[in-house]
Amino acid sequence: MQGHLDVPKGTGIISDQLVQLGSQVYLTSLFRLVTIERKQQVNLRIITNRMDVSAEEISKMYQSRWQIELFFKHIKQHMTIKNYFSKSEEGVENQVILALIVYLLTLLIKLELDLKQTVFHILRHLRALQYEPFELFKEIFEPD
Repeated sequence: MQGHLDVPKGTGIISDQLVQLGSQVYLTSLFRLVTIERKQQVNLRIITNRMDVSAEEISKMYQSRWQIELFFKHIKQHMTIKNYFSKSEEGVENQVILALIVYLLTLLIKLELDLKQTVFHILRHLRALQYEPFELFKEIFEPD
């Protein structure tokens, strides 16, 4: 069973349909299939059970969600958060804030001292300072 919903022009929404997934025996409710046009990419198809919002709002939610995914990917790659120490929202928030502070302080060191190394390499050296402070300090902060 399928049904087409109205799609406003100029929104990038190609279609908004009510669809049934699987066979009629296994599924009792309808889902929405929203197809979104993307520039120079394959059209994006989103399945959702949200019937209370417009197709355009679903598209915006997906874009926002994708930006959040990219933000956390950046954090994991550049701010050395590999695991979260807490499963609570407040614990994760605190860890992200601390990681941002460390990253920004390291970036400030890089900019103030006009260092050529990446922030990642500077952080690696700073972590090692606790083991060999004098040798590494000279290596990091002496100009090439």
